[in-house]
Amino acid sequence: MKLRGNVLLVILMLFFALSAHAADSTPVQLSLVNPVQLFPEDTTVNGLRINLLYGVNKEVNGVDIGPINRTTGTTRGVQLGAFPYGGINVTGNLRGVQFGGFFGGVNIATGDVTGVQLAGILGGINAAGNLHGAQISGAFIGINLAKDVKGLQLTTMYNQADAMEGLQLGLVNVCKRMKGVQIGLVNVIKENSVPFIPIVNASF
Repeated sequence: MKLRGNVLLVILMLFFALSAHAADSTPVQLSLVNPVQLFPEDTTVNGLRINLLYGVNKEVNGVDIGPINRTTGTTRGVQLGAFPYGGINVTGNLRGVQFGGFFGGVNIATGDVTGVQLAGILGGINAAGNLHGAQISGAFIGINLAKDVKGLQLTTMYNQADAMEGLQLGLVNVCKRMKGVQIGLVNVIKENSVPFIPIVNASF
């Protein structure tokens, strides 16, 4: 019975390996620590990737779970930092959601984000290129960083953007240009004639 189960497992792994080799993609990926993973990092995952510690792939279309998840191209779907206290998600472009973890985490998109970066319930860091959506980080300590933003930056600590269209809500809010509102103790719109206004600052 045990032998039969092992044979079945080997057959399934060979099937996935042959499928991935033929199409440069796989429906399932399992990683220990890159490069110790079922399929090489230039494989696209269309389905589920589980990273026991750290995994790397070109693209993920689906669900990406693990303590440290890295996609060199585009993630379409969900990256979930599934470490008990928080995780680290890294991608090029994001079309979907990055969730760092329940207590805290780090989300990094070196390219553009269309969707949501949620660092963690207690705290964390979100960083993106251009953002069309929302960055939300922590009830206690949080940092949101992006270039051009259309949407929301929400944290208890620090928000920063180049061009902001929407709402920045946090203790400290900083941007170069604004079409929208800042709410916080320190609000800075660098290119305004009066760049610093406490509590509420706006530019349209």
